[in-house]
Amino acid sequence: MAETADLKPEQRERLWEQFVTEHGKAQEDFDSSLRTLAGAGLAVTVSLATALKTMPGSGLWAAGLFIGSLLLNLGSYVFVQLDMRARMDCLTKNPTSYKGVEESRWTTFTWLTNVGAGLTLLAGGVLLVLFISRSVLGR
Repeated sequence: MAETADLKPEQRERLWEQFVTEHGKAQEDFDSSLRTLAGAGLAVTVSLATALKTMPGSGLWAAGLFIGSLLLNLGSYVFVQLDMRARMDCLTKNPTSYKGVEESRWTTFTWLTNVGAGLTLLAGGVLLVLFISRSVLGR
């Protein structure tokens, strides 16, 4: 079993910066992908309903869930701004401590809206498939 070494403050800071950078990139990729997929799902649902001149419940729910996913994504953006503001305030008040900087109460709200946006996107996709299978394929 290998021994673990304590990190020096400058090593911890560099490691922390790497993690924050990678987390930020992953968040940007998630948000961008979610907006693209939810927007596409909404467009397909509305286009299909327009072509068929009908919008059954599964289509309405799919469209609503895609819109909900986009709204939750927007909420996530707002919460992340509040989160960063809270962290900057903590750092400004106590520049020598990490206490309160690693997360804030807004971190949880951001996470919850991201999870909600992803789940509503998936549910919208399932309902879009149901809408297509019932309306186009006649099943």
